[in-house]
Amino acid sequence: MGVVTRTQTKRMKSQQPDSEEPPPRGGREAGGPDLISLLPDEGSARCFSVSYSILADDSATLDGWLRSPALDNLQELDFSFNPLASTTPLVPRSILRFSSTLLVAKFNYCQFPSDTAHLLHFPNLQHLELRSVTVSDDSLHAVLAGCPALDKFELIYGYVAPPRPLMPLSALHFSSTLRVAKFVRCQFPNTAAHQVQFPNLQHLELETVTISEVSLHAMVSSCPALNCLILNYSSGFRRFMINSLKLKRVEMYFGRSDTEIRPYDLTIVNAPCLERFHHRGPYEDNICISIISAPKLKILGCITENIFLLELGTTVFKGLHDVRGATVMRTVKVLALRLEHLDLDVVTNFMKCFPCIQISSLLFSLKCICTFL
Repeated sequence: MGVVTRTQTKRMKSQQPDSEEPPPRGGREAGGPDLISLLPDEGSARCFSVSYSILADDSATLDGWLRSPALDNLQELDFSFNPLASTTPLVPRSILRFSSTLLVAKFNYCQFPSDTAHLLHFPNLQHLELRSVTVSDDSLHAVLAGCPALDKFELIYGYVAPPRPLMPLSALHFSSTLRVAKFVRCQFPNTAAHQVQFPNLQHLELETVTISEVSLHAMVSSCPALNCLILNYSSGFRRFMINSLKLKRVEMYFGRSDTEIRPYDLTIVNAPCLERFHHRGPYEDNICISIISAPKLKILGCITENIFLLELGTTVFKGLHDVRGATVMRTVKVLALRLEHLDLDVVTNFMKCFPCIQISSLLFSLKCICTFL
């Protein structure tokens, strides 16, 4: 593909005569090298990605590059502006010319002008990433409405002091084609709990998101095709119940917090396709995990010896030392345990419930891992 890489740029600079003065920074107007014009043919470029140090030179140069005939068939666009800049630069209007060809668009640390957003229409766009982008609710709605073929959407807010910014309702108005969604560092609006429908969403990731118990359950229930759910350091709910016919992978990571509401009760009621359930919290974990029905579960962890309650079918563990019942889970092949001190009697007794284990990892307080094959 016709992309001018950093290696090619260095090679071109090294071929200049030694006596030649280094050109000033900037584009064609500044007398600097116009790398876009070095592409061999019109429409030969497929990806345009430039570091923020170059984008910050001047908007006229950037606009000139975007209007170059070499970008006529552009498929991937990546704007990464300076996150430390005092002002947030506007997305250039010249990106409108790629409406019929663009497949991937990533905008970082920039601003969508309200008078341009409604003009954005990318009928073939499949992947849209908005990272620390300033955009109004109406503009975001217009952008998403202009992407009818969207397959992957990522909305990532910057690092700000609590409370987290409220996610616009328009961010949840996806097209029926969306399969992957990721939301980072925001607050899920409770008013949207029963208004969202994601008929084809297969992968949902919430990272450092504040979401209520009602909203979380409503969101998961509105995704009948969901097979992967990842909750990274999200809060706002105490109980989470999984009742999904297609879910195959669940990963949940939580840290210590004295101010946020964090889960203490995780229940897998009915998950006939679930193969991987991975939970990781602080060592002083007082969580209750109950797996009622997960007949295909293969990977389970990370279980601490201080876990308040673990139920596997009819077997109840109050910590890893107190075992009541004798449920056997023959499907589990990989098991992860986290122990403060190694006690082989405890480990052996616990593993009786998993006679078909192939890999067992033990994480001790000394940060070492023992793996038994």
